[in-house]
Amino acid sequence: MVNYIIPEPGVSYQTACSATDDNSMFYCPADDTIAFSQSIATRLWDGTYVGPDGQQVNGEIGDFAAALLVSHEVSHSIQQELGYNSTNVAIPMLEQHADCWAGVYTAYAENQGMLDAGDLREGVIGAYMVGDSHFDSPTHHGTPRDRIIAFATGYNGGTPTACNAYLPL
Repeated sequence: MVNYIIPEPGVSYQTACSATDDNSMFYCPADDTIAFSQSIATRLWDGTYVGPDGQQVNGEIGDFAAALLVSHEVSHSIQQELGYNSTNVAIPMLEQHADCWAGVYTAYAENQGMLDAGDLREGVIGAYMVGDSHFDSPTHHGTPRDRIIAFATGYNGGTPTACNAYLPL
């Protein structure tokens, strides 16, 4: 069971990795905690979130953008349980594998009738919004295009094995 904290705007909590703030959206393996700020969720929903490359949308995105990114963070917890982390896998591969598994979750949720009309579009936009082109950064996660492709791979494949190309499983 992964722990989670969903800080209210302006509130900070300490994890074993770092303190949270209004821009927190991470998984901390040291205490198996997902931090996802309400501020980020709100900005994703209402379309005011600005991505790492300055990407923005014109208008509301919707609730599933945040839900997709939470499922991405849950995927990091599962990766940790399986022994995959940044000491043995490149960060972009870990991130895109988590995007892929978030796509698998989306396909499952759709098959179970849990999605609303437009949720798939919101998820794709969420993946796009968190992409970055900071290739020289040690925390580079993948371009917006990379993140969408990884999400689509999981969604279209529908099972975790569809994501095996991202990790040496």
